[in-house]
Amino acid sequence: MRTFRGVLEAIPGHPSPHRPQWLARFLGVNIVLTSRILKAAQQHDPLAVAHIIPGPEPLRRLLKAAERKKVDAAIIREARAAVDRFEHLIDVHAGDRSALDAIISGWLPDARAKVELIAKQSVFRGISQLLGTACDVEHSVIILYPSATHPGRADSVCATISRGLRRVRPGQPVKFDSIHSTAPMFTISGHPVTHGALHGLLLEQFCSKPMPPLQVVHLGDKAVYTLGGDGIGVQSAVSLAYATFLPGNKPMHRTAEEPAAVATVAVGIALPSKTLVFDVLVHEDVYPNQDPKLNIYRTAGVFTAGSGAERRLTGGVLGGAGSGREGDRIDVIEAVQPLGRGLARFRSVETPTVQEVIGYVCGQRRWDPEKLRGYCCRVEYPIYSSEIVLGFELPGPPGA
Repeated sequence: MRTFRGVLEAIPGHPSPHRPQWLARFLGVNIVLTSRILKAAQQHDPLAVAHIIPGPEPLRRLLKAAERKKVDAAIIREARAAVDRFEHLIDVHAGDRSALDAIISGWLPDARAKVELIAKQSVFRGISQLLGTACDVEHSVIILYPSATHPGRADSVCATISRGLRRVRPGQPVKFDSIHSTAPMFTISGHPVTHGALHGLLLEQFCSKPMPPLQVVHLGDKAVYTLGGDGIGVQSAVSLAYATFLPGNKPMHRTAEEPAAVATVAVGIALPSKTLVFDVLVHEDVYPNQDPKLNIYRTAGVFTAGSGAERRLTGGVLGGAGSGREGDRIDVIEAVQPLGRGLARFRSVETPTVQEVIGYVCGQRRWDPEKLRGYCCRVEYPIYSSEIVLGFELPGPPGA
């Protein structure tokens, strides 16, 4: 960076300090290029410089422009030699610039979020085009509440709100859900649902009006839900909301014989989405005095089910982390944000109706939403075919 600081200082008539807009106009180059080179010139950490500075070809364009402004030829030669060394470093140690940024992100926290976001955006674009489906926001909510019919266990409701669901390629089916299970399904009011009868699970008052055409295809014990019609693009986008009730499917305590145990809730990513919001709401008596731990796993398209695992419509089976999954763990910088307690705290900018959905679900189950505490994991461009898992340590038996 020392050589480029020399180039900048040698530019005639420049204001002090340098301003990106003036420099771009004076040299006849893009302001993005001058902004990055000036930002890099302010850094003292070599890794930060390597991450921020433009690539070799933009740097050469800048040097050519500076040469036309009569910057000393010796300074230009020294800077061009530095660019050649930078290019050699990229070719030999990384292969290309994006790979170099990925390497740097392992040591530079400020670079990591940007590198991960760019990579996830690329995956979203590719998968949505291949599958012909995209979604702006997928908001999943899992509520755990002490069961009135299964002592020592918690009932759960799994609700999903999909916003901006659309077809992005003509002729492609928009598969928004797939269930592969022989276990009985219930509506949030507790009525059994005939296998594949999606209308029993829909929360129609929170869906697009008029109701979008939906189709169900049965493949053995698997039901595949797709969006009907032939609309394409953002003008044809719809919103769907649906929920299922799972009685007594989570233990509230470990047994006396277990030294330690973890109860997990999870969401599988089977729909290319720009944003995923995963809310977990637990009753004050369920896993008290603790916050969940977050892990994200790759699934290679198979969402494994742990003991008593939940299901969610979109993404099929939800799995417990269990043991032996460390090899599938994805090391990304996502985090869990505590929401606080009570319905008023369960708002979302991405999903304005989520508070109403939670209130409606709790009303149907006769649950008190003011006794719920919440946790949120918000992910931009969630990784397709991955699984986001929140784990709670099971307390010991009551009275132990």
